[in-house]
Formats: sequence, structure tokens, C-alpha cells
Amino acid sequence: MTDRSIEPDERRGMAAQKATNLCRKRAEVKAQHAALAARQQALEANLFAAEAATWPEAAANAR
Repeated sequence: MTDRSIEPDERRGMAAQKATNLCRKRAEVKAQHAALAARQQALEANLFAAEAATWPEAAANAR
């Protein structure tokens, strides 16, 4: 046994490393997109839950 951990990327070719990095970035973007969509839904729920003070605000909420 060694104390040094093995880095899988060191043992693969450059094309495989680039493909792995691309896959990681794509997964990160998907996670950020999902988080953004969840925050947007929460914001919209809060905005639509508030009562309108004027008729124009009520019409805007109805849209």
C-alpha cells in the first residue's frame, strides 16, 4: 500500500481527460440550471402569492 492516492486522469490520454472534463462541466451546468429553475419557481410563487394593491398590479399578476 502507498500513502499516495492515484489520480485516474494521470493514467489516461489527453482525449480521455478532455472528455472527462467536458462531462464534469456539463454535469455542473445541469446542476446549476436545475438550481436556477428551482429558485425561479420559488420567486414566482412568492410574487403571485402577494396581494395586489391596485388594479394594474392585479392585471399583471393575472398575466
